[in-house]
Amino acid sequence: MTTDPHAVNEFTVADFLASRLCHDLVGPISAVANGLELLSESPQMEEEAVGLARRSAARATALVQFFRLAFGNAGNQIVRPQEAQAAALGLFQDGRVKLDWSMSPETLALPAGAGKLLLNMILMAADALPRGGRILALTTGEAGAIRFVVRAMGTDAKLTDDEAAALAAQTPPNDLTPRTVQAYLAGRLAARFGAHLKPQAVAPGEVLFEVRIPSA
Repeated sequence: MTTDPHAVNEFTVADFLASRLCHDLVGPISAVANGLELLSESPQMEEEAVGLARRSAARATALVQFFRLAFGNAGNQIVRPQEAQAAALGLFQDGRVKLDWSMSPETLALPAGAGKLLLNMILMAADALPRGGRILALTTGEAGAIRFVVRAMGTDAKLTDDEAAALAAQTPPNDLTPRTVQAYLAGRLAARFGAHLKPQAVAPGEVLFEVRIPSA
């Protein structure tokens, strides 16, 4: 019995994406449990325990809402830019990375799958900021195309060589890791639109991601 190598690759990518999601979710979910445990052991610390549980639950909810659009089938549909923007702003609301997202009137309707691509570009920008920083996202319309520009700015901002190779599909899927699989996915999402997503080191502490896709 033979095995389709493409099916193996798809399962491998799915495995690493699942690992990434679990890694990001385990922190806030564990913190909710810690808050409840603190409440049961020290009732006098109710305010602190409830606050910890509430903040952690909100963080977990923001992650799930973002991942639903960035990685799930919901992102393959026609997503209103405002919905994608709200999910992204919620993800970065209280972290070391801050997000500013501007949209031109021409991009208030995106083709199916475009919101998923943009959210993955934003997540890749966040991965390029190991010490935190700021992400500027811009969507504009021009001559039958939509232009996405995502700029990561912060100390030691960079895309690693492994992530750049995964983004360019130079890494075989079986050699991906939970750290590089997101860049691989972003590159494949851009390729769906016949576009090429390439990072640019425009200045020290700054990485730029840009792509143009058909507007319809």
